[in-house]
Amino acid sequence: MQIDDIIWCADLFNRAGQVFYYRQEPHPRTQHVACGMQCFVHQNLSNVEILKRFQHIVEMGEIKNYENQYRLVFKTKEVNPLFLILQPYLGEAKLSDFRFTLLAYDSHDSKATKDDWDRVNAKWEKKLNKDKETE
Repeated sequence: MQIDDIIWCADLFNRAGQVFYYRQEPHPRTQHVACGMQCFVHQNLSNVEILKRFQHIVEMGEIKNYENQYRLVFKTKEVNPLFLILQPYLGEAKLSDFRFTLLAYDSHDSKATKDDWDRVNAKWEKKLNKDKETE
């Protein structure tokens, strides 16, 4: 990896990247909540070569097609290694996003919270309402 290439990747991530922590739904039997991290860089359909270059430089991630854009997606196990590569050249906003995500993931509590159950209930209410509309 060349420094210029890493700087190019960090600049692209500053402009078109996102990183986040997420909690899954509580397990029905154990009521434990799994979590994960993900980040991605997006480009419109005509710029997939940019994502291929980024992927080639950092040697990780998977390019996926989402409706009207391509995304280079990094799963949980790739988020921290990507951060370590890009960190010296990221802007303050993305540094903060990465730090928040990594901290939330590292301090994850697997006990289901009221917010977790509210999310599940809202999802099922929406599904029930949609089913009623199609009857």
